Amino acid sequence: MATLKYDKSAAEILVYFDIAKYFTRVAGALEAGCGDDKSEVISRAIDGFDGACVMIGDSLYDMEGANALGMDAIAVTYGFGSLEELQSHNPAYIADTLDDILNIITSQESS
Repeated sequence: MATLKYDKSAAEILVYFDIAKYFTRVAGALEAGCGDDKSEVISRAIDGFDGACVMIGDSLYDMEGANALGMDAIAVTYGFGSLEELQSHNPAYIADTLDDILNIITSQESS
């Protein structure tokens, strides 16, 4: 998970919703103040991972962060940002549902 929420708060949210088990790393703003550079947070989230990574996000900051790192992004339409805002940042894919995300990822794995 790469978020501009504080690391500790983000981890607590995952526990609260009982989804922490689906995440291997939470990278967020540091208590000391990491700033608001999403690409920096994404970099910390993927540091050391082998293989392809994709940013799945609902805001222009997610799309900007992915673009800055030269990675693909899946813009989700059911979150914070508007479709027009997300499209203006050229995501590789647009997903309207969780099933869409799964289909995008599995189709890329098999190519």
